[in-house]
Amino acid sequence: MTIQASNPLGFINSFPLTVTNPKNGVDHVITPHICPLELFDLQNRRSPPNLIEIGVNLGEATDDELVNEFRQLIPLWRQQSAQPEPTKNKTGKVGPSTIRRIIEYKVLPMIDLMVWAQINGFKYSAEQLSRVLFPEELVTAKQMAETRIPFTHGFANSDYQDMLRLWLDQTGADGRQNGDRLVREECLSLT
Repeated sequence: MTIQASNPLGFINSFPLTVTNPKNGVDHVITPHICPLELFDLQNRRSPPNLIEIGVNLGEATDDELVNEFRQLIPLWRQQSAQPEPTKNKTGKVGPSTIRRIIEYKVLPMIDLMVWAQINGFKYSAEQLSRVLFPEELVTAKQMAETRIPFTHGFANSDYQDMLRLWLDQTGADGRQNGDRLVREECLSLT
Protein backbone atom coordinates (compact mmCIF):
# COMPACT_ATOMS: atom_id res chain seq x y z
CA MET A 1 0.00 0.00 0.00
CA THR A 2 1.29 3.48 -0.82
CA ILE A 3 0.78 5.96 1.99
CA GLN A 4 0.79 9.71 1.57
CA ALA A 5 2.11 11.40 4.71
CA SER A 6 2.23 14.97 5.88
CA ASN A 7 3.21 16.37 9.24
CA PRO A 8 0.65 18.66 10.91
CA LEU A 9 3.49 20.42 12.73
CA GLY A 10 5.36 21.19 9.48
CA PHE A 11 8.58 19.30 10.21
CA ILE A 12 10.04 16.80 7.74
CA ASN A 13 10.54 13.27 9.12
CA SER A 14 9.09 14.12 12.53
CA PHE A 15 6.08 12.74 14.31
CA PRO A 16 3.16 12.77 14.67
CA LEU A 17 2.42 12.27 10.98
CA THR A 18 -0.92 12.54 9.22
CA VAL A 19 -1.33 9.57 6.91
CA THR A 20 -4.03 9.39 4.23
CA ASN A 21 -5.57 5.98 3.63
CA PRO A 22 -5.63 5.66 -0.19
CA LYS A 23 -8.68 3.38 -0.14
CA ASN A 24 -11.05 5.87 1.45
CA GLY A 25 -9.11 9.16 1.62
CA VAL A 26 -9.44 9.30 5.43
CA ASP A 27 -6.57 10.97 7.30
CA HIS A 28 -5.07 9.23 10.34
CA VAL A 29 -2.45 10.48 12.79
CA ILE A 30 0.38 8.09 13.62
CA THR A 31 3.63 8.05 15.62
CA PRO A 32 6.65 5.74 15.31
CA HIS A 33 5.03 3.05 17.50
CA ILE A 34 1.25 3.65 17.33
CA CYS A 35 -0.89 3.37 14.21
CA PRO A 36 -4.67 3.07 13.59
CA LEU A 37 -5.49 -0.42 12.28
CA GLU A 38 -7.80 1.04 9.63
CA LEU A 39 -4.69 1.77 7.58
CA PHE A 40 -4.28 -1.98 7.07
CA ASP A 41 -6.64 -4.24 5.19
CA LEU A 42 -8.24 -6.29 7.96
CA GLN A 43 -11.17 -7.81 6.03
CA ASN A 44 -13.13 -4.56 5.78
CA ARG A 45 -13.61 -4.14 9.52
CA ARG A 46 -15.83 -1.23 10.52
CA SER A 47 -15.59 0.42 13.94
CA PRO A 48 -18.09 2.70 15.67
CA PRO A 49 -17.24 6.39 15.06
CA ASN A 50 -16.05 6.93 18.65
CA LEU A 51 -13.68 3.93 18.56
CA ILE A 52 -10.17 3.99 17.10
CA GLU A 53 -8.58 0.57 16.91
CA ILE A 54 -4.80 0.84 17.05
CA GLY A 55 -1.69 -1.24 16.74
CA VAL A 56 1.08 -0.65 19.27
CA ASN A 57 4.66 -1.77 18.69
CA LEU A 58 5.62 -2.95 22.17
CA GLY A 59 8.87 -4.49 20.98
CA GLU A 60 10.54 -1.26 19.93
CA ALA A 61 9.21 1.34 22.38
CA THR A 62 9.61 1.93 26.08
CA ASP A 63 6.56 2.53 28.27
CA ASP A 64 7.50 6.22 28.58
CA GLU A 65 7.76 6.58 24.80
CA LEU A 66 4.33 5.01 24.33
CA VAL A 67 2.73 7.16 27.03
CA ASN A 68 4.18 10.30 25.45
CA GLU A 69 2.97 9.24 22.01
CA PHE A 70 -0.52 8.60 23.35
CA ARG A 71 -0.49 12.04 24.98
CA GLN A 72 0.25 13.55 21.58
CA LEU A 73 -2.20 11.42 19.64
CA ILE A 74 -5.31 11.52 21.82
CA PRO A 75 -6.07 15.25 21.29
CA LEU A 76 -5.43 14.87 17.54
CA TRP A 77 -7.65 11.79 17.31
CA ARG A 78 -10.41 13.59 19.23
CA GLN A 79 -10.17 16.52 16.86
CA GLN A 80 -10.16 14.33 13.73
CA SER A 81 -13.08 12.20 14.88
CA ALA A 82 -15.04 15.16 16.33
CA GLN A 83 -15.24 13.28 19.64
CA PRO A 84 -14.62 15.78 22.46
CA GLU A 85 -13.30 14.60 25.78
CA PRO A 86 -16.30 13.59 27.92
CA THR A 87 -17.09 15.86 30.80
CA LYS A 88 -17.23 14.15 34.14
CA ASN A 89 -19.10 15.46 37.15
CA LYS A 90 -16.94 17.24 39.70
CA THR A 91 -16.18 14.64 42.33
CA GLY A 92 -13.88 16.52 44.62
CA LYS A 93 -10.40 15.52 45.61
CA VAL A 94 -9.60 11.83 45.86
CA GLY A 95 -6.78 10.55 48.06
CA PRO A 96 -5.95 8.50 51.16
CA SER A 97 -8.51 10.37 53.26
CA THR A 98 -11.20 9.31 50.78
CA ILE A 99 -10.30 5.65 51.31
CA ARG A 100 -10.43 6.14 55.08
CA ARG A 101 -13.87 7.75 54.80
CA ILE A 102 -15.14 4.90 52.62
CA ILE A 103 -14.08 2.48 55.37
CA GLU A 104 -15.10 4.60 58.38
CA TYR A 105 -18.50 5.54 56.91
CA LYS A 106 -19.10 1.87 55.97
CA VAL A 107 -20.00 2.98 52.46
CA LEU A 108 -20.13 -0.46 50.84
CA PRO A 109 -22.41 -2.03 53.48
CA MET A 110 -24.59 1.11 53.33
CA ILE A 111 -24.90 0.86 49.53
CA ASP A 112 -25.77 -2.83 49.93
CA LEU A 113 -28.56 -1.99 52.39
CA MET A 114 -29.86 0.88 50.26
CA VAL A 115 -29.97 -1.21 47.09
CA TRP A 116 -31.64 -4.12 48.91
CA ALA A 117 -34.23 -1.74 50.37
CA GLN A 118 -34.92 -0.18 46.97
CA ILE A 119 -35.38 -3.60 45.36
CA ASN A 120 -37.85 -4.50 48.12
CA GLY A 121 -39.81 -1.26 47.82
CA PHE A 122 -38.82 0.73 50.88
CA LYS A 123 -36.18 3.12 52.17
CA TYR A 124 -34.17 3.02 55.37
CA SER A 125 -34.27 6.12 57.53
CA ALA A 126 -31.01 7.74 58.63
CA GLU A 127 -31.75 6.51 62.16
CA GLN A 128 -32.17 2.91 61.00
CA LEU A 129 -28.95 3.01 58.98
CA SER A 130 -27.13 4.47 61.97
CA ARG A 131 -28.28 1.70 64.30
CA VAL A 132 -27.57 -1.13 61.84
CA LEU A 133 -24.18 0.09 60.59
CA PHE A 134 -22.80 1.60 63.80
CA PRO A 135 -24.23 -0.39 66.73
CA GLU A 136 -21.13 0.20 68.89
CA GLU A 137 -20.65 3.87 67.98
CA LEU A 138 -22.62 7.03 68.64
CA VAL A 139 -23.54 8.17 65.15
CA THR A 140 -26.71 10.24 65.14
CA ALA A 141 -29.36 10.34 62.44
CA LYS A 142 -28.35 13.96 61.82
CA GLN A 143 -24.70 12.94 61.23
CA MET A 144 -25.87 10.21 58.88
CA ALA A 145 -28.17 12.56 56.94
CA GLU A 146 -25.66 15.42 56.69
CA THR A 147 -22.39 13.59 56.01
CA ARG A 148 -22.38 9.84 55.64
CA ILE A 149 -25.42 9.28 53.42
CA PRO A 150 -24.53 12.12 50.97
CA PHE A 151 -20.93 10.82 50.80
CA THR A 152 -22.27 7.34 50.02
CA HIS A 153 -24.55 8.69 47.28
CA GLY A 154 -21.55 10.51 45.79
CA PHE A 155 -19.49 7.34 45.91
CA ALA A 156 -22.22 5.46 44.05
CA ASN A 157 -21.69 7.84 41.09
CA SER A 158 -19.66 6.18 38.33
CA ASP A 159 -17.63 9.38 37.73
CA TYR A 160 -16.50 9.28 41.36
CA GLN A 161 -15.52 5.64 41.06
CA ASP A 162 -13.55 6.45 37.89
CA MET A 163 -11.64 9.19 39.74
CA LEU A 164 -10.96 6.85 42.65
CA ARG A 165 -9.73 4.09 40.31
CA LEU A 166 -7.49 6.61 38.53
CA TRP A 167 -5.97 7.75 41.84
CA LEU A 168 -5.43 4.16 43.03
CA ASP A 169 -3.60 3.32 39.78
CA GLN A 170 -1.37 6.42 39.82
CA THR A 171 2.27 6.03 40.77
CA GLY A 172 3.56 8.14 43.64
CA ALA A 173 6.97 9.71 44.19
CA ASP A 174 8.22 6.45 45.74
CA GLY A 175 7.51 4.56 42.47
CA ARG A 176 4.64 2.51 43.89
CA GLN A 177 1.00 2.72 42.92
CA ASN A 178 -1.20 4.53 45.43
CA GLY A 179 -3.39 1.45 45.86
CA ASP A 180 -0.39 -0.79 46.63
CA ARG A 181 1.01 1.73 49.10
CA LEU A 182 -2.35 2.04 50.86
CA VAL A 183 -2.68 -1.74 51.31
CA ARG A 184 0.91 -2.06 52.55
CA GLU A 185 0.50 0.74 55.09
CA GLU A 186 -2.78 -0.72 56.30
CA CYS A 187 -1.18 -4.18 56.72
CA LEU A 188 1.75 -2.66 58.63
CA SER A 189 -0.63 -0.80 60.94
CA LEU A 190 -2.32 -4.09 61.86
CA THR A 191 0.91 -5.71 63.06
